[in-house]
Amino acid sequence: LQEYQKFLRSLAKEWNLPVLDFTKAFPPEQKWYSDGVHPNREGHERMALLAEKVWRR
Repeated sequence: LQEYQKFLRSLAKEWNLPVLDFTKAFPPEQKWYSDGVHPNREGHERMALLAEKVWRR
């Protein structure tokens, strides 16, 4: 996962695209995930709030 994130950040930089780092929206506790990797309903809500903040700048 870390290598994939590194690749995506590099690609975004190359294409001059903003990056929404959803890992910042999720504290280390697992209550935001349905299976330890994919966000559950509450996780998606946190992601939407972060995206809204970035897009409204």
